[in-house]
Amino acid sequence: MIIRDLLGAGFINGATCLVERRSWKSEGAQLADLATRKRTFAIGLHLNLTEQLDTNSMPAISLARLAVDRSLTLVGDLRTRFFQQWDAFVQVMGEHPQFIDGHRHVHLLPAARAALFQLIDDVGFCGWVRQCRTSSQRAGVKRLILDRLSAVLQGDALARGVPLNPGFGGLRAFREREDVLSLWSRDLAAMSKGGVLMVHPGSDAPGDPIGKCRMQEARLLPLLPRMVREAGLTLQWDARSQW
Repeated sequence: MIIRDLLGAGFINGATCLVERRSWKSEGAQLADLATRKRTFAIGLHLNLTEQLDTNSMPAISLARLAVDRSLTLVGDLRTRFFQQWDAFVQVMGEHPQFIDGHRHVHLLPAARAALFQLIDDVGFCGWVRQCRTSSQRAGVKRLILDRLSAVLQGDALARGVPLNPGFGGLRAFREREDVLSLWSRDLAAMSKGGVLMVHPGSDAPGDPIGKCRMQEARLLPLLPRMVREAGLTLQWDARSQW
């Protein structure tokens, strides 16, 4: 698996896990084994709502509905789904995730955000949650939306004492000709207080619209540790001691 290879080589220092695939038990067990042998990376839970990842997994919920539906009924349903994913993670990994984020950033949306904090209270989560306010000044509607949603998340998290990453980067348009190295360099330069650089390595799997971009990032990621050093930063796998 490309991500495990990158983790083992020290080119990346974190992975966030989709646990609703049928393959999760075997893939998660291999990840847990790698972590036992070489604990130099953080492992998080990647909450999913917008994709039905397997025939037996929960049906997808549209981003449009998640953006506008703030009903207590939906919050309760999402809390149940999040707990199921939490339980699937813990059963395989044997420990709590070190951080939580969301597939397509769903954890920032109103009902999902409320359900997330209910989950955190219920399970006694002591890690950090990913906010998505981009550190560097880059234009784009997506960035502005994520910045606004992250500001709300930050207020809720601060009130509850839940730590967030101070900086964030890695947003991209997923065009094959995109200058990814320049994008990473610009975002790293803006993370003087630390943060998370989101990357998307993987294979060009059938049906994956960004498969070629995943392969592109996988080829470039061996350059990342040097870029991090040149930005005056270090790769930290246990971020809680820094944030």
